[in-house]
Amino acid sequence: MSESAMESIVNEKKHQRGGRKGEGKMRAGHWPEMEQLLYSEYQKRRDERKAVRRAWLKKVTMKSFLAAYPDQDVSSFVFSNGWFTGFLARHNISIRMATNKSQKIPSDYIDICVKSAQFNRRDSQIRP
Repeated sequence: MSESAMESIVNEKKHQRGGRKGEGKMRAGHWPEMEQLLYSEYQKRRDERKAVRRAWLKKVTMKSFLAAYPDQDVSSFVFSNGWFTGFLARHNISIRMATNKSQKIPSDYIDICVKSAQFNRRDSQIRP
């Protein structure tokens, strides 16, 4: 590294440095045509209000790869964790899960409550 480059790095303020490779920009993917097709399929699925899971993305990724690169061998693309997290970051996607699904109250909920109270009453009695 030259002295002028070293001086410019040393003289920068503490939080101005940023990344050296892309200066804070996300690196483009290795398969841009496939990623564009995959992202458009993702948007269609979300517009239909359907869930998007990792398995669905993997299946559609392989279809998108074959559509975008018909002359390439499928084994040249690997659906790795690194590629997957990079794809999600490049397109600002977060995979979410429903945490609390509401449930219907059973039609016989009063009978269930009464039976539960009767059981507790019987069970809490002291027996000889």
